Amino acid sequence: MQTPPRPGTRQTSRWMPAVASFLIFAATAVGCGGDQPQEPDAESAPPSPESNEPDAAGEAPSSSPDTSGSPTTVEVAGASQAVPTNTASAQTVTPPDPLVGADATSAELVTRVALPGGVVPVAMAAGFGSVWVSDHNTPGVYRIDPATNSVSAHIQTNRGSCMDGVTVVLDEIWQSTCGAGTFVRIDPLTNQVIQEISGLTAVATRDGEIWATSTSPGALVKLDAASLTEVERVNVGADPSYLAVDDQSVWVVNHHDRTVSRVDRASGSVVATIPLGAPSLKGGGAITLAGGHVWVDHLDDGSVYRIDPLDNSADRIFLDIQRSGHYWEQYLHGSDVGVWVRVRRGVLAQLSSDTGQPITALPVDPGGGDMETAFGSLWVNGVDGVQRFTIG
Repeated sequence: MQTPPRPGTRQTSRWMPAVASFLIFAATAVGCGGDQPQEPDAESAPPSPESNEPDAAGEAPSSSPDTSGSPTTVEVAGASQAVPTNTASAQTVTPPDPLVGADATSAELVTRVALPGGVVPVAMAAGFGSVWVSDHNTPGVYRIDPATNSVSAHIQTNRGSCMDGVTVVLDEIWQSTCGAGTFVRIDPLTNQVIQEISGLTAVATRDGEIWATSTSPGALVKLDAASLTEVERVNVGADPSYLAVDDQSVWVVNHHDRTVSRVDRASGSVVATIPLGAPSLKGGGAITLAGGHVWVDHLDDGSVYRIDPLDNSADRIFLDIQRSGHYWEQYLHGSDVGVWVRVRRGVLAQLSSDTGQPITALPVDPGGGDMETAFGSLWVNGVDGVQRFTIG
């Protein structure tokens, strides 16, 4: 670029057209570009959200929706609304925090039950006067005595557990072995392993009935309570995983379809297929019952869906849920005082059973893991063991 002449400097006429052209170009550039956005400094910049880490196979979560043909038999309220996301610009835009305005919870930490070194509890269930927890990395189930807040027994099994890894099934405890499609039956009277059952991925019971998702593609099965043999099979959606059972129906989460199948217990037929947004339910899909509704979490779109059994409609509750533990699973638990869901690393939200909106936020140990309400307390798995809270 030529330096403009100082006053008094001689300028030959052959340079004048070039200078004029340059000034016209510069004025045009300034008029088009305007003021440049200012980069926020380190103190004023909003915090960036926690990034999702790859799973065990090294796969990062996909941000593109899966538009493969999923059933759309029921409209999902709010599914078409845009979800606030961070935009790639000079200044990061952070969505409003849905927990802002939630009251500080009245829950108080009573104690923390220590587990052996290296054990990070994942799954949890309550029954037979105890709290039962299992770990993903180490085989076995730990039995906690709520009277002493200590481990009273360790039942050795052959593998660790995944999300829905410990369940009360009639008069037994069943532990799922992660990735193997098997359950280990445990006798709570003797703390001994009774038998291993293969071909199942998740199980739920009601009124003496046993329902389970099968390793067979798209299958829900009903087992005979005495022989544990299959007596009924129902074709549901793609990759059925977690399930819940109420007085009339079995509700099955289908991961690949992003749907919930509602199966009538009496007839064994699918009476509704309810879509739950996009992309997939990988990293979510936990299901629970509370307040006369069915609740399903969806990590990929940061929401919890509340299904009304009266008309099979689903309301989307955006919570900006983020991956909070070592694994892709998220955790959701229904109780008499609302629905508890992990929304951030080290944060549980308590949702109102009536409105679905956050009413309290509870700081907990990081690390993910299940939770349970039993013996007048809220029990929460974390990296440092099991936390026990009083709840009002």
